[in-house]
Amino acid sequence: MGHLLSKNGYRLKKRTRKLNHRKKKKRNCFLQGPCMLCFIVHSNSSGLDDDSHLEASINGNGCRHNSVTGISVPVVGGVGIGAAAASKFAERYVTLGPPEDCSKFLLSPRELALWEGQGRSLLSAVPAKLIPPPALFRTAGVSVTLPIPVPVPVPGCTSDYTEMVGSRRVLSHLTVKERCLCASLVCKYWRDLCLDFQFWKQIDLSGLQQVNDDLLVKIASRRQNVTEINISDCRGVHDHGVSSLASHCPGLQKYTAYRCKQLGDTSLLALAAHCPLLVKVHVGNQDKLTDEALKKLGEHCSELKDIHLGQCYSITDEGVVALARGCPKLQRLYLQENKMVTDQSMRAVAEYCPELQFVGFMGCPVTSQGVIHLTALRNLSVLDLRHISELNNETVMEVVRKCRKLSSLNLCLNWSINDRCVEIIAKEGRSLKELYLVSCKITDHALIAIGQYSSTIETVDAGWCKDITDQGATQIAQSSKSLRYLGLMRCDKVNEETVERLVVQYPHIVFSTVMQDCKRTLERAYQMGWSPNTSNTS
Repeated sequence: MGHLLSKNGYRLKKRTRKLNHRKKKKRNCFLQGPCMLCFIVHSNSSGLDDDSHLEASINGNGCRHNSVTGISVPVVGGVGIGAAAASKFAERYVTLGPPEDCSKFLLSPRELALWEGQGRSLLSAVPAKLIPPPALFRTAGVSVTLPIPVPVPVPGCTSDYTEMVGSRRVLSHLTVKERCLCASLVCKYWRDLCLDFQFWKQIDLSGLQQVNDDLLVKIASRRQNVTEINISDCRGVHDHGVSSLASHCPGLQKYTAYRCKQLGDTSLLALAAHCPLLVKVHVGNQDKLTDEALKKLGEHCSELKDIHLGQCYSITDEGVVALARGCPKLQRLYLQENKMVTDQSMRAVAEYCPELQFVGFMGCPVTSQGVIHLTALRNLSVLDLRHISELNNETVMEVVRKCRKLSSLNLCLNWSINDRCVEIIAKEGRSLKELYLVSCKITDHALIAIGQYSSTIETVDAGWCKDITDQGATQIAQSSKSLRYLGLMRCDKVNEETVERLVVQYPHIVFSTVMQDCKRTLERAYQMGWSPNTSNTS
């Protein structure tokens, strides 16, 4: 008390504050806040995946400090609850199967009761619209706003088991950012749940410019059960980081890396060598990828079902053919503006991949001679043939006749498509629901034929078709029983007064024009609370 009464007491107090302030360590958070991702990356231990690195020490208050979670938890009977829970996670999570097995892995009722007591007072700070509460926290006064499935009680399990499963399902609806910045800060119980292995199997880092190779290496070394990762638009990630991730995560199944132009063949070669269970590879807009990477995928990844190679300009027919031969289970193939992919690739995918359901060759130099081979794909449901320079009407009509499961057909930017072709499509496309005809050579007769002959088409986009008039728009709205969307963007011969009348007469149909889209945008803004202010700019 002496220094408080002296005239230098305030100065001493201020000096002490400065010293304490200097001791604080600053860390660059990947999500601009004290988040779970930083906690995993910056921690010295290798996480919950390896129970051999769990360390605990009892402090003077009767609590045990967990070096993995960095939090102090009560000691019950000489056992730290956090360490015990983490140990159970490490030992039993790998063998977790049906709900009956979960009762052997979850925390005991006594442990859950302790977590409940600590977290009840903090839950009121959570945004209700973000995190609906499980039954464990209903007394906190937070309303449920998301339709969360009710957990089915397992015979022989306590109600706490059902509540914990409900909490895990609640958190599964949140993104990585929401779990890191919101849910993990609620209480120690939820922080522990956010470290659950199940939530870190799928990691979405897309758009985070702070992500680099070091981060991927640390995540891979601590979370070896990763099955899905998205690093789209992460400019700081290079081949070394992806290769390290692949070597540590042999169970990786889904890999997404759009617009990572700095990546080359090395990353995909490592993924193919170390991750034979890959089912999805989306690497659009990577200029450095070549046929070597596709050949390796074809050799080692026979389970591959979904691949996106749009705007990978160095890929040729050689790589696509090798991929098709080695991946007979392929169901989705998308190519866009791959200038060295020709009819040979189309012939190969039709021959070696009979299970294909989604095929896209937008802007590729293919012709009708290659497209005709797609008639062999009996399961084809989505076909994207935008901007094919040499595509004739007869080929399109034959594909629609033979592919009876076709539900979506995109023919935009093909000036050769005319009214007769659209009429045959309307007659023969018994399963067709979506038809895109932007900037095609069609008139009112095409729209009238769709309304007259098709009972399944729900979406028609005829934007930028200069010969569409009020007559075509009115008759398709009158005659079609299935139509739900009609795109008339920049159809300048369709009067806005006609569209306004159609909107009133057929409220079940969405009419898309410049004016109608602007009105809908304003309506959504008002619903979200926006109101025009009185500033000069407005």
